[in-house]
Amino acid sequence: MIPRHPQELTIPPCFLVYPCIGGTTRLSLVPHQALVEQGFIIVEFHPPAHGRSKGQMTMPRALAHLYRFLAVNGLASLPMVVLGHSAGCNALLQLHPTVLDIRWYFLAQPVFDFRQSMFYMYRQSSASEFLRAISRWCTDPGRLASILPDERWLDLPYWYQQSLCNKIDAMSKGIRLGEFLEDFYIPGYCTSRFLSAIRAQTTIFCSPRCTGSA
Repeated sequence: MIPRHPQELTIPPCFLVYPCIGGTTRLSLVPHQALVEQGFIIVEFHPPAHGRSKGQMTMPRALAHLYRFLAVNGLASLPMVVLGHSAGCNALLQLHPTVLDIRWYFLAQPVFDFRQSMFYMYRQSSASEFLRAISRWCTDPGRLASILPDERWLDLPYWYQQSLCNKIDAMSKGIRLGEFLEDFYIPGYCTSRFLSAIRAQTTIFCSPRCTGSA
């Protein structure tokens, strides 16, 4: 589905793509030629630690980088169509409507609440998918699995009393994994409440059985 260039617009719209945790927008197979023919400017955004971007992965850093990129390149004032995948949907829903003029949201496999998503995965015995995914940032995946064997680490007092952020950071590579987990999941970002406030066109794509992975 290619969004049509609204006829009333007198300036070119921006098509912004935001990937899943640590992912790449290349997975979205953006139809560049078709969008350019419709008059869109295309931005495939890779926040820190996504795609080939370096740096530490936290939500505040990611959004700050995005706002800065759009502002520096003169794109912040353009009407926008945004496409997010999984955790990328969560990030897009946090963009401030008074700062960016978003006309249409495309949300693929959205994770609206990281914390509840993890609770669901543990209760469905599918948390191993998440552990495998984040093990690329860990020097000792076996020890990581032993630290996060069940949902106890999502309990805020337990997380801090056990100094889990420091323990996981000590065996991290590429990013500070403990800091990432603390930012995204302790207590995390719940964006489901933002849905009722959206005034833009919104299309949500979900598979019949969604495990809640990010």
